[in-house]
Amino acid sequence: MAVFAEPATPAEQALWHLAGSTASVVMSSFEVPFIVVSQTQLVQTVPVLGQLEYKDLLTRLRAVLDALEVEQTVLLADFEGEMTGFGGELVTAAFMPTRSIDRGSLQAWPRAHMDRSGLLIDMRCPAGAAIVQQVMESPALLKVIWGADGDLTSLRHQELPFALGFKSRSVIDAQLAFSTPVARLGMARMLERIPPELLARLPDKEWIDFDKPHSLNQRALRWPLREDEAKYAVDDLHRLDVIVGTQIPETGGYAYALTMTDAIMARIEGDPDGIAWIQNELMWFERKQPGIQRRSKAVQLARHIKALRAKDAQLGPAWRFIGSLEANLNAELARDGVVIPADASFHDDIDQEPSESSSRQESAERPAPARPERSSGRSNRGPARPGLVPQGSMHTGGHWGHAHMNGY
Repeated sequence: MAVFAEPATPAEQALWHLAGSTASVVMSSFEVPFIVVSQTQLVQTVPVLGQLEYKDLLTRLRAVLDALEVEQTVLLADFEGEMTGFGGELVTAAFMPTRSIDRGSLQAWPRAHMDRSGLLIDMRCPAGAAIVQQVMESPALLKVIWGADGDLTSLRHQELPFALGFKSRSVIDAQLAFSTPVARLGMARMLERIPPELLARLPDKEWIDFDKPHSLNQRALRWPLREDEAKYAVDDLHRLDVIVGTQIPETGGYAYALTMTDAIMARIEGDPDGIAWIQNELMWFERKQPGIQRRSKAVQLARHIKALRAKDAQLGPAWRFIGSLEANLNAELARDGVVIPADASFHDDIDQEPSESSSRQESAERPAPARPERSSGRSNRGPARPGLVPQGSMHTGGHWGHAHMNGY
């Protein structure tokens, strides 16, 4: 396949020049500069800008974003955090322009790029969150994500430790363009189709262990990020860029994936309290043997219930089911020495070892079946001992939105 190199557009050039004019930059593994937008120490090796410098950066960046909207730019997007989705927390957003998808036809149109640059945004900062909101809610900017469910859920429904409430528009989950209706193709499998030389400079995608710290309600990522962790936060955009730049979906484009992503966003919009999500996750949870993955999912479910209480969710009689589920989750976690604070905060010590009883359980754990790759460290699928779900309280269907509860 012939891949043509094209010069940057005026808006892309403005972004590249902005990256070259600030000290707040981290380099990806492909030596692409990513502007770090944060008023605190997001990356250990990136200096914190002074108040005036930060304000100037934000002013110039907003002008660049306005120009990107005028050009109807296609942006690759990725988010990092802890257990993204219900019960989790988004911390960073990364964006990078691509020309490999035609904005008008949504056809695959492989193009190489000159003068590349991107953004790494700290969503804990109000100005950073506002920039992410502008990007994600803009219908003019087409965002391309791989495995978007957890990210879009957090963007819309995250309440703790800070509320987001972004209603994303014009989003394509590129994973859906290469998957079947019954099985999603993980990025690791997708990358097996890519010529190895195009990925040679990228580190192993799975080098961060998310499940173990999450199973202890601890953060998997340290803040501020080390330089290698910052690269991890932006390198997925290069992986996605290589995919859309060299692989063409069977349909020739991404129109189907856009339609399906719209359906996912409608489903997320229709489940603001995550009740359907709980029902769906419990189907996986009830089948899971004791161990790290099951405990990680128990932590996520318990954290989500804490968030429901914190926002005083009006669930009516469903609270009877949720309360009973919470009691069972707390009891199971307590046996493993894990306690979820009322504010759903993470424990700071990510190197803490599991309790003795937990270690005995894990030593007897059977090999875990392979999970969908996007689930690791994000909206991970994980579950509970027989009897965790209150008897007679629910029936679950085969997928999100097709479950219902009885016997409140």
